[in-house]
Amino acid sequence: MLSRMPPSVFHTQKADIVYDHRTDLEELARKLGAIGPGSPPSADLGRLSDLIDGMLSEISRVLQKWPTNPVRLTIRLLRDGFQVQQQQMALRTPPPPRPPQAPRYLQSYYEPRLRTIFLSLADARIGLLAHEMTHFILLESPGARTSEEYQESLARYMEERFNAGK
Repeated sequence: MLSRMPPSVFHTQKADIVYDHRTDLEELARKLGAIGPGSPPSADLGRLSDLIDGMLSEISRVLQKWPTNPVRLTIRLLRDGFQVQQQQMALRTPPPPRPPQAPRYLQSYYEPRLRTIFLSLADARIGLLAHEMTHFILLESPGARTSEEYQESLARYMEERFNAGK
């Protein structure tokens, strides 16, 4: 019988990245551009930490919103969009009636009750992560709550901004 190891956690100053295998963390670092494609498997992940914290700081600066301390973001790496969708269905309140709809593919989503981004490692890219980080910052910052439509437009803006390298 195979035993499943509990997930590991990589800590940055502002976030915790939960992953199943170190190679998942290294793949995330490569996809986000924190380490190069030819980097050794034991690459230093300090650049990933700097990148994640820098993204959160940049999004806060652009939006002029800062989460209340000591709120931390959790990023949960999942294998693919089907696992992300399964996680979303499992956390839905109230639970969906059984049997659920046919599985669909969901690249990522932010769950505010857990302060967690669920991210498909297969689809990870900097803009996608920036999109979900924007939801975290908007929902965890003090002040008036914005509509879902406005939140989504800001998240799309930040996604495009990071995809463009700004």
